[in-house]
Amino acid sequence: MTAAQAHPSGLSRGFLLAGVLPAVPPQVGARWHTAYLAYWHATEHVDNTEPGDAVAATELAEASWAVASTWSEIANAPGLPWWCAVSARTAAEAFEDQAQTWAEWARSGV
Repeated sequence: MTAAQAHPSGLSRGFLLAGVLPAVPPQVGARWHTAYLAYWHATEHVDNTEPGDAVAATELAEASWAVASTWSEIANAPGLPWWCAVSARTAAEAFEDQAQTWAEWARSGV
C-alpha cells in the first residue's frame, strides 16, 4: 500500500485529541498530527521519485525524526497508563530507526 492509498487524517485527531488519551496534552496531540501529516507527504514524495533521490530521502528522514519526537513526548506524558507509555516509546524507537536508515540512504544515494 502506498501513502496515497491510506491517509492518517481520520485517525489523528480522533485518536489523541478526542479524549482517548486524556493524559496527553492537546498541544502534543496537535504536534503529533502535524508531524504525521508531514511524514505522510514525505512518504508520498518518496513513492513518486526514483530510487536514490537524496532530497526525498532527506525529507522522509526529517519527517520520521519529527514523528519519533512526538511519540517520545507522548510516552513521557504524566499520568499516561504504563502500557500506553510503552507503546508510544516503541513507536518512537521505530521512527528513530527509520529516520536513521533514510538519513543514511540520503547520504549514500541508495
